[in-house]
Amino acid sequence: MAFKEIGRRFPAIDLALVPIAPARGGNKNHADPKEALQIFADVGARYMIPIHFEAYHSTAVPLDEPRKRLGEEVERMGLEDRVFALRTGERWMLPDGEGASPWVTHEKAPEPRKAAAR
Repeated sequence: MAFKEIGRRFPAIDLALVPIAPARGGNKNHADPKEALQIFADVGARYMIPIHFEAYHSTAVPLDEPRKRLGEEVERMGLEDRVFALRTGERWMLPDGEGASPWVTHEKAPEPRKAAAR
């Protein structure tokens, strides 16, 4: 109910950053993939980026399960152009122009500089 209230109070949310736990539901601080998509719907945001779901390892859930389950739900709901599960090093870009679609960059991080030989 609180997320619907957020959507009512702030009707023009562009981006929801929703924490997803490497768990199978019932976590009061993080949502599972299906719960995260419900939060996204409740706040009424235009786009969603899930966060934290690959930040740490759970012995109860394989590391790739939250991303896989989220992808399945996103596809089932037809939200591929609105939900962006970024990987490390990717950036989500929201264009300035009206009607243009957001995109994800795949930039390589610069190589670390080596210390000068003495």
